[in-house]
Amino acid sequence: MITIRPLSGCTWEQTLQLWNEAFADYFVNMNFTFDRLMNRMVRERISPAHSLVAWNDARPVGFVFTSIGEIKGKKIAWNGGTAVLPGWRRKGAGNRLMEALMELYQREHVQLATLEAIAENKPAIRLYQQHGYDIADSLLIYQTENFRRGQKGASGYNIRTAHPATVTAFSFYPDLAPWQTHWFQGDEAWIISDSSGKEAGYALVRRKTDDQGRGRVQELTLLQLETAPGHPEAEELARQLLRHVMASAEASRCQFLYCPEKKKMVTSLLEEEGFHMFLNNVHMVKKIAED
Repeated sequence: MITIRPLSGCTWEQTLQLWNEAFADYFVNMNFTFDRLMNRMVRERISPAHSLVAWNDARPVGFVFTSIGEIKGKKIAWNGGTAVLPGWRRKGAGNRLMEALMELYQREHVQLATLEAIAENKPAIRLYQQHGYDIADSLLIYQTENFRRGQKGASGYNIRTAHPATVTAFSFYPDLAPWQTHWFQGDEAWIISDSSGKEAGYALVRRKTDDQGRGRVQELTLLQLETAPGHPEAEELARQLLRHVMASAEASRCQFLYCPEKKKMVTSLLEEEGFHMFLNNVHMVKKIAED
């Protein structure tokens, strides 16, 4: 018999084992160390009290991680990972987890539920659709190891660094951006002013440094690249931001996480600058309560 309990009732060892075994045959490598899983949960604001585990007697057989927070006045919940042990799939554990999660969202007065899923993962997408989620957009992950470095912003554009939270003040900050790309996931923001001196765009960035204490950036991840809607200099602003950010760190690997496919200007710019599309995801949302 399957019962659902909060993740807070699991030990760290049980959580790590469940994560690795449930994701053992996933589309990408999700085998984590203890430190990596703990860091991910902290960075993504996963709540053990709100995350759920499916148990068969004394054995955990599946889980759903979740995070709940307020973004520009709206209470949003994010599904940060759902997985069931291979031997327990198609036995109702996934449905039980999702039913319990929707009940939890109702109790917590969540207004909008969100998640991302790999586009090839049709069984997971079907499960989410059965529980009321709709596909809102395609999200593309771009990466490069051969970025054309050494090209900083052109004259006429001032680019400054800022705290990531600063960008939420822009009217064009995307309230419904994928959870992993919001300001609290970033390490820094770069803000660009147009030729008249008005701030008209920004890039949100996360950096991964080496473990040797030298501070060398191993991987640079772009979370958002935004410009004011309808701005006549939008493409050049975005180009100079991208070049400036990438030139600021000699990272061995650069990626753009979850670029919405509908942002054709940005995807074209990434390809122009040497990036290639690595993975296709879908952004799914479910309205839980009225605004």
